[in-house]
Amino acid sequence: MEEINWTRWFMYLIVGVPALAWLLFTRDNVLRVLAVLGILMFAEGIFAWRRHFFGVGVGPSVAFVYVALVGLYLQRGRFPALGAQGFLWALFLFAALIGLMLGSFGTGLLLFNVKSFQEYFLEGALFFLVGVMAFDRDEDVIRFLYRFVVVIGGGVAAFHMIFIVTGWQPAHLEHAAMRKGYDLFVGGIFSNPNSQADFWVMTLPMTLLFFLRGGFRGARRLLLAGLLMVMTVSLLLSAARGGILFTIVMLGAAFLLSGEGLGRTGLIALIGALTVGIAVLVGVYALPELFAAMFEQLETEGLETSRFRTWAQFLRMLFDHPFGVGLHPENILRVGAQYGTRMAGAHNIYLTLAVMTGFLGIFAFLGLVGSVLLRIWRALRESQDPQTRQAAMYLFLAVGGFLLGGTVEPIYTSGYKLNQLFWLLVGLSLATSQRALAVAHEARLGADSETALQPHVPLTVQRTDHV
Repeated sequence: MEEINWTRWFMYLIVGVPALAWLLFTRDNVLRVLAVLGILMFAEGIFAWRRHFFGVGVGPSVAFVYVALVGLYLQRGRFPALGAQGFLWALFLFAALIGLMLGSFGTGLLLFNVKSFQEYFLEGALFFLVGVMAFDRDEDVIRFLYRFVVVIGGGVAAFHMIFIVTGWQPAHLEHAAMRKGYDLFVGGIFSNPNSQADFWVMTLPMTLLFFLRGGFRGARRLLLAGLLMVMTVSLLLSAARGGILFTIVMLGAAFLLSGEGLGRTGLIALIGALTVGIAVLVGVYALPELFAAMFEQLETEGLETSRFRTWAQFLRMLFDHPFGVGLHPENILRVGAQYGTRMAGAHNIYLTLAVMTGFLGIFAFLGLVGSVLLRIWRALRESQDPQTRQAAMYLFLAVGGFLLGGTVEPIYTSGYKLNQLFWLLVGLSLATSQRALAVAHEARLGADSETALQPHVPLTVQRTDHV
Protein backbone atom coordinates (compact mmCIF):
# COMPACT_ATOMS: atom_id res chain seq x y z
CA MET A 1 0.00 0.00 0.00
CA GLU A 2 1.31 3.46 -0.89
CA GLU A 3 2.48 5.53 2.07
CA ILE A 4 0.46 8.61 2.93
CA ASN A 5 2.41 11.86 2.65
CA TRP A 6 1.34 13.49 5.90
CA THR A 7 3.18 16.74 5.10
CA ARG A 8 1.15 17.16 1.94
CA TRP A 9 -2.08 16.39 3.79
CA PHE A 10 -1.13 18.94 6.45
CA MET A 11 -0.71 21.57 3.71
CA TYR A 12 -4.11 20.58 2.29
CA LEU A 13 -5.66 21.25 5.69
CA ILE A 14 -3.95 24.65 6.07
CA VAL A 15 -5.29 25.77 2.70
CA GLY A 16 -8.46 23.72 2.57
CA VAL A 17 -10.11 24.43 5.92
CA PRO A 18 -10.34 28.24 5.45
CA ALA A 19 -11.48 27.70 1.85
CA LEU A 20 -14.22 25.31 2.95
CA ALA A 21 -15.31 27.69 5.71
CA TRP A 22 -15.62 30.51 3.15
CA LEU A 23 -17.50 28.20 0.79
CA LEU A 24 -19.97 27.31 3.54
CA PHE A 25 -20.85 30.85 4.58
CA THR A 26 -20.34 33.07 1.51
CA ARG A 27 -23.41 34.84 0.14
CA ASP A 28 -21.97 35.17 -3.36
CA ASN A 29 -23.27 32.09 -5.15
CA VAL A 30 -21.54 33.00 -8.42
CA LEU A 31 -18.16 32.73 -6.70
CA ARG A 32 -19.29 29.68 -4.72
CA VAL A 33 -20.17 27.66 -7.83
CA LEU A 34 -17.13 28.95 -9.72
CA ALA A 35 -14.90 27.82 -6.84
CA VAL A 36 -16.41 24.32 -6.91
CA LEU A 37 -15.76 24.06 -10.65
CA GLY A 38 -12.26 25.51 -10.30
CA ILE A 39 -11.30 22.92 -7.69
CA LEU A 40 -12.80 20.15 -9.85
CA MET A 41 -11.03 21.23 -13.04
CA PHE A 42 -7.67 22.56 -11.91
CA ALA A 43 -6.84 21.34 -8.41
CA GLU A 44 -7.99 17.74 -8.47
CA GLY A 45 -5.80 15.51 -10.60
CA ILE A 46 -3.13 18.19 -11.08
CA PHE A 47 -2.09 19.51 -7.65
CA ALA A 48 -4.10 17.07 -5.55
CA TRP A 49 -5.68 13.72 -6.22
CA ARG A 50 -8.25 11.37 -4.81
CA ARG A 51 -7.70 8.56 -2.39
CA HIS A 52 -10.12 5.66 -2.32
CA PHE A 53 -11.16 3.98 0.90
CA PHE A 54 -13.16 0.80 0.25
CA GLY A 55 -13.97 2.18 -3.18
CA VAL A 56 -15.20 5.57 -1.91
CA GLY A 57 -13.21 8.45 -3.37
CA VAL A 58 -12.13 11.30 -1.08
CA GLY A 59 -10.68 14.38 -2.72
CA PRO A 60 -10.95 18.17 -3.04
CA SER A 61 -13.88 18.28 -5.45
CA VAL A 62 -15.88 15.85 -3.30
CA ALA A 63 -15.36 17.99 -0.19
CA PHE A 64 -16.16 21.21 -2.04
CA VAL A 65 -19.39 20.02 -3.65
CA TYR A 66 -20.75 18.65 -0.35
CA VAL A 67 -19.87 21.84 1.53
CA ALA A 68 -21.31 24.01 -1.25
CA LEU A 69 -24.54 22.04 -1.09
CA VAL A 70 -24.74 22.45 2.69
CA GLY A 71 -24.05 26.18 2.32
CA LEU A 72 -26.84 26.55 -0.24
CA TYR A 73 -29.22 24.63 2.02
CA LEU A 74 -28.38 26.87 4.99
CA GLN A 75 -28.94 29.90 2.79
CA ARG A 76 -32.32 28.72 1.52
CA GLY A 77 -33.57 26.60 4.40
CA ARG A 78 -34.90 23.87 2.12
CA PHE A 79 -34.15 21.69 -0.86
CA PRO A 80 -35.90 22.55 -4.14
CA ALA A 81 -38.95 20.78 -5.49
CA LEU A 82 -37.66 18.79 -8.46
CA GLY A 83 -40.97 17.37 -9.68
CA ALA A 84 -40.72 14.70 -12.37
CA GLN A 85 -36.99 15.29 -12.73
CA GLY A 86 -36.49 14.28 -9.09
CA PHE A 87 -38.31 11.00 -9.70
CA LEU A 88 -36.22 10.35 -12.83
CA TRP A 89 -33.02 11.02 -10.88
CA ALA A 90 -34.11 8.52 -8.23
CA LEU A 91 -34.86 5.99 -10.95
CA PHE A 92 -31.48 6.61 -12.58
CA LEU A 93 -29.65 6.07 -9.28
CA PHE A 94 -31.73 2.96 -8.55
CA ALA A 95 -30.80 1.46 -11.94
CA ALA A 96 -27.14 2.29 -11.24
CA LEU A 97 -27.36 0.48 -7.88
CA ILE A 98 -28.72 -2.59 -9.67
CA GLY A 99 -25.77 -2.35 -12.07
CA LEU A 100 -23.41 -2.04 -9.09
CA MET A 101 -24.76 -5.26 -7.57
CA LEU A 102 -24.76 -7.19 -10.85
CA GLY A 103 -21.21 -6.07 -11.60
CA SER A 104 -19.97 -7.00 -8.13
CA PHE A 105 -21.39 -10.44 -7.35
CA GLY A 106 -18.89 -13.14 -8.20
CA THR A 107 -16.55 -10.80 -10.08
CA GLY A 108 -14.26 -9.42 -7.38
CA LEU A 109 -15.01 -5.92 -8.65
CA LEU A 110 -17.08 -4.57 -5.76
CA LEU A 111 -14.73 -1.71 -4.86
CA PHE A 112 -14.35 -0.73 -8.51
CA ASN A 113 -18.12 -0.63 -8.98
CA VAL A 114 -18.53 1.46 -5.83
CA LYS A 115 -15.97 3.90 -7.22
CA SER A 116 -17.80 4.09 -10.56
CA PHE A 117 -21.17 4.57 -8.86
CA GLN A 118 -19.80 7.52 -6.91
CA GLU A 119 -18.05 9.21 -9.83
CA TYR A 120 -20.52 8.61 -12.67
CA PHE A 121 -23.82 8.80 -10.77
CA LEU A 122 -23.82 10.02 -7.15
CA GLU A 123 -21.56 13.01 -7.72
CA GLY A 124 -23.58 13.90 -10.80
CA ALA A 125 -26.67 14.17 -8.58
CA LEU A 126 -24.78 16.44 -6.15
CA PHE A 127 -23.59 18.79 -8.90
CA PHE A 128 -27.11 18.77 -10.35
CA LEU A 129 -28.53 19.90 -7.00
CA VAL A 130 -25.92 22.66 -6.72
CA GLY A 131 -26.98 23.87 -10.17
CA VAL A 132 -30.67 23.84 -9.24
CA MET A 133 -30.15 25.70 -5.96
CA ALA A 134 -27.46 28.19 -6.92
CA PHE A 135 -29.34 31.13 -8.46
CA ASP A 136 -32.70 32.87 -8.19
CA ARG A 137 -32.15 35.45 -10.93
CA ASP A 138 -31.27 35.05 -14.59
CA GLU A 139 -28.77 37.89 -14.41
CA ASP A 140 -26.78 35.82 -11.88
CA VAL A 141 -26.89 32.84 -14.26
CA ILE A 142 -25.45 35.05 -17.03
CA ARG A 143 -22.79 36.46 -14.69
CA PHE A 144 -21.78 32.94 -13.72
CA LEU A 145 -21.67 31.69 -17.32
CA TYR A 146 -19.52 34.65 -18.40
CA ARG A 147 -17.05 33.94 -15.59
CA PHE A 148 -17.18 30.26 -16.43
CA VAL A 149 -16.16 31.04 -20.02
CA VAL A 150 -13.34 33.35 -18.95
CA VAL A 151 -11.99 31.56 -15.87
CA ILE A 152 -12.74 27.88 -16.51
CA GLY A 153 -12.65 27.96 -20.33
CA GLY A 154 -9.59 30.20 -20.39
CA GLY A 155 -7.91 28.06 -17.73
CA VAL A 156 -8.52 24.81 -19.62
CA ALA A 157 -6.98 26.36 -22.76
CA ALA A 158 -4.07 27.85 -20.78
CA PHE A 159 -3.21 24.56 -19.07
CA HIS A 160 -3.37 22.80 -22.43
CA MET A 161 -0.88 25.28 -23.93
CA ILE A 162 1.37 25.02 -20.84
CA PHE A 163 1.44 21.22 -21.07
CA ILE A 164 2.37 21.40 -24.74
CA VAL A 165 4.93 24.22 -24.62
CA THR A 166 6.74 23.20 -21.43
CA GLY A 167 6.26 19.44 -21.56
CA TRP A 168 5.26 19.51 -17.89
CA GLN A 169 3.25 16.47 -16.86
CA PRO A 170 1.52 16.48 -13.46
CA ALA A 171 2.57 13.23 -11.85
CA HIS A 172 -0.90 12.22 -10.75
CA LEU A 173 -3.05 13.49 -13.59
CA GLU A 174 -5.33 10.62 -14.56
CA HIS A 175 -3.78 8.51 -17.36
CA ALA A 176 -0.81 10.92 -17.62
CA ALA A 177 1.69 8.07 -17.64
CA MET A 178 -0.18 6.18 -20.35
CA ARG A 179 0.87 6.28 -24.00
CA LYS A 180 3.98 8.28 -22.99
CA GLY A 181 2.00 11.42 -22.30
CA TYR A 182 0.31 11.59 -25.72
CA ASP A 183 -3.15 11.80 -24.17
CA LEU A 184 -1.97 14.62 -21.95
CA PHE A 185 -0.76 16.70 -24.89
CA VAL A 186 -3.97 16.29 -26.88
CA GLY A 187 -6.31 15.92 -23.90
CA GLY A 188 -5.15 18.70 -21.58
CA ILE A 189 -6.48 18.60 -18.02
CA PHE A 190 -8.98 15.92 -19.04
CA SER A 191 -6.11 13.63 -20.15
CA ASN A 192 -8.43 12.48 -22.91
CA PRO A 193 -8.76 14.09 -26.36
CA ASN A 194 -12.46 13.27 -26.68
CA SER A 195 -13.32 14.98 -23.39
CA GLN A 196 -11.11 17.95 -24.25
CA ALA A 197 -12.80 18.40 -27.64
CA ASP A 198 -16.31 17.98 -26.24
CA PHE A 199 -15.57 20.57 -23.58
CA TRP A 200 -15.10 22.98 -26.48
CA VAL A 201 -18.31 21.72 -28.12
CA MET A 202 -20.05 22.96 -24.96
CA THR A 203 -18.01 26.13 -24.40
CA LEU A 204 -17.01 27.66 -27.75
CA PRO A 205 -20.59 28.47 -28.92
CA MET A 206 -21.30 30.14 -25.56
CA THR A 207 -18.10 32.19 -25.88
CA LEU A 208 -19.06 33.21 -29.41
CA LEU A 209 -22.47 34.41 -28.23
CA PHE A 210 -20.91 36.45 -25.44
CA PHE A 211 -18.65 38.01 -28.09
CA LEU A 212 -21.55 38.72 -30.46
CA ARG A 213 -24.45 39.50 -28.14
CA GLY A 214 -22.96 40.07 -24.71
CA GLY A 215 -22.82 43.83 -25.09
CA PHE A 216 -19.14 43.98 -24.16
CA ARG A 217 -16.79 46.66 -25.45
CA GLY A 218 -13.11 47.41 -25.25
CA ALA A 219 -10.91 45.14 -23.15
CA ARG A 220 -13.60 42.54 -22.45
CA ARG A 221 -14.39 42.15 -26.13
CA LEU A 222 -10.69 41.77 -26.92
CA LEU A 223 -10.43 39.19 -24.15
CA LEU A 224 -13.29 37.18 -25.65
CA ALA A 225 -11.71 37.40 -29.12
CA GLY A 226 -8.41 36.10 -27.72
CA LEU A 227 -10.20 33.30 -25.89
CA LEU A 228 -11.97 32.25 -29.09
CA MET A 229 -8.61 31.92 -30.85
CA VAL A 230 -6.87 29.99 -28.06
CA MET A 231 -9.88 27.71 -27.59
CA THR A 232 -9.90 26.97 -31.32
CA VAL A 233 -6.21 26.00 -31.25
CA SER A 234 -6.86 23.71 -28.26
CA LEU A 235 -9.79 22.12 -30.10
CA LEU A 236 -7.69 21.46 -33.22
CA LEU A 237 -4.85 19.99 -31.16
CA SER A 238 -7.23 17.43 -29.68
CA ALA A 239 -7.50 15.91 -33.19
CA ALA A 240 -10.88 14.51 -32.15
CA ARG A 241 -12.93 14.28 -35.34
CA GLY A 242 -16.31 14.15 -33.63
CA GLY A 243 -15.49 17.05 -31.33
CA ILE A 244 -14.30 19.26 -34.18
CA LEU A 245 -17.33 18.40 -36.32
CA PHE A 246 -19.89 18.97 -33.56
CA THR A 247 -18.24 22.22 -32.51
CA ILE A 248 -18.85 23.49 -36.04
CA VAL A 249 -22.47 22.27 -35.82
CA MET A 250 -23.08 23.98 -32.48
CA LEU A 251 -21.41 27.19 -33.67
CA GLY A 252 -23.90 27.16 -36.55
CA ALA A 253 -26.72 26.69 -34.06
CA ALA A 254 -25.37 29.62 -32.04
CA PHE A 255 -25.48 31.83 -35.15
CA LEU A 256 -29.07 30.82 -35.84
CA LEU A 257 -30.18 31.45 -32.26
CA SER A 258 -28.32 34.76 -32.05
CA GLY A 259 -30.64 36.33 -34.64
CA GLU A 260 -27.78 37.82 -36.63
CA GLY A 261 -28.61 38.89 -40.17
CA LEU A 262 -27.42 36.88 -43.15
CA GLY A 263 -24.82 39.45 -44.21
CA ARG A 264 -23.39 39.83 -40.72
CA THR A 265 -23.38 36.06 -40.26
CA GLY A 266 -21.41 35.63 -43.49
CA LEU A 267 -18.92 38.29 -42.44
CA ILE A 268 -18.42 36.72 -39.02
CA ALA A 269 -18.03 33.27 -40.61
CA LEU A 270 -15.36 34.67 -42.93
CA ILE A 271 -13.53 36.31 -40.02
CA GLY A 272 -13.80 33.05 -38.09
CA ALA A 273 -12.34 31.06 -41.00
CA LEU A 274 -9.46 33.52 -41.27
CA THR A 275 -8.90 33.30 -37.51
CA VAL A 276 -8.73 29.51 -37.67
CA GLY A 277 -6.33 29.73 -40.61
CA ILE A 278 -4.06 32.14 -38.75
CA ALA A 279 -4.21 29.97 -35.62
CA VAL A 280 -3.23 26.88 -37.64
CA LEU A 281 -0.33 28.71 -39.35
CA VAL A 282 0.96 29.99 -36.00
CA GLY A 283 0.62 26.49 -34.56
CA VAL A 284 2.40 24.87 -37.48
CA TYR A 285 5.41 27.13 -37.01
CA ALA A 286 5.35 27.18 -33.20
CA LEU A 287 4.56 23.49 -32.65
CA PRO A 288 5.49 21.75 -35.90
CA GLU A 289 5.81 18.19 -34.54
CA LEU A 290 2.50 18.28 -32.69
CA PHE A 291 0.56 19.74 -35.60
CA ALA A 292 2.20 17.23 -37.97
CA ALA A 293 1.04 14.38 -35.71
CA MET A 294 -2.46 15.88 -35.59
CA PHE A 295 -2.71 16.18 -39.38
CA GLU A 296 -1.31 12.65 -39.81
CA GLN A 297 -3.92 11.24 -37.45
CA LEU A 298 -6.77 13.05 -39.21
CA GLU A 299 -5.48 11.97 -42.61
CA THR A 300 -4.93 8.35 -41.55
CA GLU A 301 -8.31 7.92 -39.87
CA GLY A 302 -10.28 10.12 -42.25
CA LEU A 303 -13.90 9.07 -42.13
CA GLU A 304 -13.08 5.47 -41.32
CA THR A 305 -14.53 4.21 -38.06
CA SER A 306 -15.28 0.95 -36.30
CA ARG A 307 -18.02 2.55 -34.22
CA PHE A 308 -20.92 0.99 -36.14
CA ARG A 309 -19.62 -2.51 -35.50
CA THR A 310 -19.03 -1.64 -31.84
CA TRP A 311 -22.56 -0.25 -31.51
CA ALA A 312 -24.02 -3.47 -32.89
CA GLN A 313 -22.00 -5.51 -30.37
CA PHE A 314 -23.15 -3.32 -27.49
CA LEU A 315 -26.76 -3.59 -28.61
CA ARG A 316 -26.49 -7.37 -28.50
CA MET A 317 -24.99 -7.10 -25.00
CA LEU A 318 -27.86 -4.88 -23.90
CA PHE A 319 -30.60 -7.20 -25.11
CA ASP A 320 -28.87 -10.19 -23.51
CA HIS A 321 -28.37 -8.27 -20.22
CA PRO A 322 -31.44 -6.01 -19.88
CA PHE A 323 -30.51 -4.98 -16.31
CA GLY A 324 -26.91 -4.13 -17.19
CA VAL A 325 -23.55 -5.82 -16.76
CA GLY A 326 -21.98 -3.52 -14.14
CA LEU A 327 -20.66 0.00 -13.77
CA HIS A 328 -16.91 -0.45 -14.14
CA PRO A 329 -15.15 -0.70 -17.53
CA GLU A 330 -13.72 -4.07 -16.49
CA ASN A 331 -17.29 -5.44 -16.29
CA ILE A 332 -17.89 -4.36 -19.88
CA LEU A 333 -14.54 -5.77 -21.05
CA ARG A 334 -15.24 -9.19 -19.50
CA VAL A 335 -18.75 -9.48 -20.93
CA GLY A 336 -17.81 -7.79 -24.20
CA ALA A 337 -15.19 -10.44 -24.93
CA GLN A 338 -18.06 -12.87 -25.51
CA TYR A 339 -19.37 -10.58 -28.26
CA GLY A 340 -16.05 -10.01 -29.99
CA THR A 341 -15.31 -6.51 -28.69
CA ARG A 342 -12.36 -5.30 -26.67
CA MET A 343 -13.89 -1.89 -26.07
CA ALA A 344 -14.68 -0.73 -22.53
CA GLY A 345 -17.15 1.79 -23.98
CA ALA A 346 -19.27 2.05 -27.10
CA HIS A 347 -18.00 5.50 -28.17
CA ASN A 348 -21.61 6.47 -27.51
CA ILE A 349 -22.72 7.56 -24.04
CA TYR A 350 -26.25 6.23 -24.52
CA LEU A 351 -25.21 2.69 -25.40
CA THR A 352 -22.51 2.68 -22.74
CA LEU A 353 -24.95 3.81 -20.03
CA ALA A 354 -27.50 1.28 -21.28
CA VAL A 355 -25.02 -1.60 -20.99
CA MET A 356 -23.96 -0.37 -17.54
CA THR A 357 -27.44 0.20 -16.06
CA GLY A 358 -29.83 -1.66 -18.36
CA PHE A 359 -33.00 -0.45 -20.05
CA LEU A 360 -34.27 1.14 -16.83
CA GLY A 361 -31.15 3.29 -16.49
CA ILE A 362 -31.05 4.54 -20.07
CA PHE A 363 -34.78 5.32 -20.09
CA ALA A 364 -34.39 7.31 -16.86
CA PHE A 365 -31.36 9.18 -18.26
CA LEU A 366 -33.09 10.00 -21.54
CA GLY A 367 -36.26 11.08 -19.75
CA LEU A 368 -34.31 13.28 -17.35
CA VAL A 369 -32.01 15.10 -19.78
CA GLY A 370 -34.59 15.12 -22.58
CA SER A 371 -37.24 16.76 -20.41
CA VAL A 372 -34.81 19.40 -19.13
CA LEU A 373 -33.57 20.16 -22.65
CA LEU A 374 -37.18 20.50 -23.83
CA ARG A 375 -38.01 22.81 -20.92
CA ILE A 376 -35.04 25.11 -21.55
CA TRP A 377 -35.99 25.24 -25.24
CA ARG A 378 -39.55 26.22 -24.27
CA ALA A 379 -38.15 28.90 -21.96
CA LEU A 380 -36.07 30.23 -24.84
CA ARG A 381 -39.09 30.38 -27.14
CA GLU A 382 -41.78 31.54 -24.69
CA SER A 383 -40.02 34.01 -22.43
CA GLN A 384 -40.38 37.71 -23.16
CA ASP A 385 -37.51 38.71 -20.87
CA PRO A 386 -34.20 39.31 -22.74
CA GLN A 387 -32.02 38.09 -19.87
CA THR A 388 -34.04 34.90 -19.50
CA ARG A 389 -33.76 34.23 -23.22
CA GLN A 390 -30.03 34.90 -23.11
CA ALA A 391 -29.45 32.52 -20.20
CA ALA A 392 -31.65 29.86 -21.79
CA MET A 393 -29.77 30.16 -25.08
CA TYR A 394 -26.36 29.62 -23.45
CA LEU A 395 -27.58 26.66 -21.41
CA PHE A 396 -29.37 25.02 -24.34
CA LEU A 397 -26.20 25.15 -26.42
CA ALA A 398 -23.96 23.82 -23.64
CA VAL A 399 -26.20 20.92 -22.57
CA GLY A 400 -27.12 20.12 -26.18
CA GLY A 401 -23.44 20.17 -27.13
CA PHE A 402 -22.59 17.50 -24.56
CA LEU A 403 -25.49 15.28 -25.61
CA LEU A 404 -24.64 15.69 -29.30
CA GLY A 405 -20.95 14.96 -28.79
CA GLY A 406 -21.86 11.91 -26.74
CA THR A 407 -23.38 10.22 -29.78
CA VAL A 408 -19.90 9.35 -31.10
CA GLU A 409 -17.52 9.98 -28.19
CA PRO A 410 -17.06 8.02 -24.91
CA ILE A 411 -17.17 11.17 -22.79
CA TYR A 412 -19.36 9.88 -19.94
CA THR A 413 -16.86 7.26 -18.79
CA SER A 414 -13.62 8.99 -19.83
CA GLY A 415 -13.32 10.79 -16.50
CA TYR A 416 -15.64 12.55 -14.11
CA LYS A 417 -14.69 16.21 -14.72
CA LEU A 418 -16.77 16.74 -17.85
CA ASN A 419 -19.67 14.73 -16.37
CA GLN A 420 -19.93 16.90 -13.26
CA LEU A 421 -19.84 20.07 -15.37
CA PHE A 422 -22.62 18.64 -17.54
CA TRP A 423 -24.84 17.80 -14.57
CA LEU A 424 -24.26 21.24 -13.03
CA LEU A 425 -25.44 22.84 -16.29
CA VAL A 426 -28.45 20.51 -16.41
CA GLY A 427 -29.38 21.68 -12.89
CA LEU A 428 -28.99 25.33 -13.94
CA SER A 429 -31.16 24.62 -16.99
CA LEU A 430 -33.94 23.09 -14.89
CA ALA A 431 -34.00 26.01 -12.43
CA THR A 432 -33.87 28.62 -15.20
CA SER A 433 -36.67 26.95 -17.15
CA GLN A 434 -38.83 26.58 -14.02
CA ARG A 435 -38.63 30.33 -13.37
CA ALA A 436 -39.20 31.27 -17.02
CA LEU A 437 -42.14 28.93 -17.60
CA ALA A 438 -43.78 29.98 -14.33
CA VAL A 439 -43.59 33.65 -15.40
CA ALA A 440 -44.91 32.79 -18.89
CA HIS A 441 -47.78 30.82 -17.34
CA GLU A 442 -48.71 33.72 -15.04
CA ALA A 443 -48.61 36.10 -18.00
CA ARG A 444 -51.02 33.86 -19.93
CA LEU A 445 -53.36 33.64 -16.93
CA GLY A 446 -53.26 37.41 -16.54
CA ALA A 447 -54.10 37.92 -20.20
CA ASP A 448 -56.98 35.46 -19.97
CA SER A 449 -58.32 37.20 -16.83
CA GLU A 450 -58.23 40.61 -18.50
CA THR A 451 -60.12 39.22 -21.47
CA ALA A 452 -62.73 37.61 -19.21
CA LEU A 453 -63.26 40.83 -17.22
CA GLN A 454 -63.91 42.99 -20.24
CA PRO A 455 -67.64 43.99 -20.38
CA HIS A 456 -69.69 42.33 -23.03
CA VAL A 457 -70.90 44.89 -25.60
CA PRO A 458 -73.89 43.64 -27.58
CA LEU A 459 -73.76 44.10 -31.30
CA THR A 460 -76.26 46.78 -32.32
CA VAL A 461 -77.23 48.38 -35.56
CA GLN A 462 -76.06 51.95 -35.68
CA ARG A 463 -78.97 54.37 -35.90
CA THR A 464 -78.80 57.17 -38.39
CA ASP A 465 -81.01 60.23 -37.81
CA HIS A 466 -82.25 61.95 -40.93
CA VAL A 467 -83.11 65.57 -40.77
